[in-house]
Amino acid sequence: MIPLTRFPSALLSALLLACSGSALQAADVVPKGYNTTIPEDVLTPDRVQTRIGTFNYFDGFPDDDTMAMPWPAARWILAVVCRPS
Repeated sequence: MIPLTRFPSALLSALLLACSGSALQAADVVPKGYNTTIPEDVLTPDRVQTRIGTFNYFDGFPDDDTMAMPWPAARWILAVVCRPS
């Protein structure tokens, strides 16, 4: 009777081991169509011309000059909006 009580746990262990092995094998498979082209509408352009200057981007991230450029304009707008009348 003792060996029969260990059977469910042995079966569960074997099942778990088999499932984990198939998951590891499936991780190496590259799905078809994974390297599709990105639509132009979604991409960030490398240069954007605005009234406060030209913003430069590399892979969608702004460079240091572009990050610092909007702050003086924002301060000026806040000064105009918040000025006492």
